[in-house]
Amino acid sequence: MFIRTKSKALSIVILIAAALVFAVAGTAAAESAKAVAEHMDKGKHTSSDIKAYLKGLKGKTVTAEGRVNDVLSGKTGNKVVLFVDTPKSKDFVVDVYVDDASKLHKGDQVSCKGEYARYNMFTLNGITLKDGSCKK
Repeated sequence: MFIRTKSKALSIVILIAAALVFAVAGTAAAESAKAVAEHMDKGKHTSSDIKAYLKGLKGKTVTAEGRVNDVLSGKTGNKVVLFVDTPKSKDFVVDVYVDDASKLHKGDQVSCKGEYARYNMFTLNGITLKDGSCKK
């Protein structure tokens, strides 16, 4: 009887551990820049909803596919300015800070990913990603 109880307890612990692994993996999924743009639509969402959504994105990985508009180097590092086509706008701007941007040029179609850092207040419609990477 003791062996059955011990094996049941072990089975329950294993099931709980597996559930936690799947829960963490589910929350680690990357958000797309198109989905972020849709959540920032003031016609569909209130300002407080948008702020809450962006606050929840802090530190999460965001992926973006689009056209390189500019590649900049400065004191803060290398930045790729990416235009992402969304259903509502063709000018959703994603600034991606990367280690190496030497192979990227204006007009290139690229796929980038990085950690959401902030809403880009210098454009009316955009976000900034840090610790990113881009590839053609």
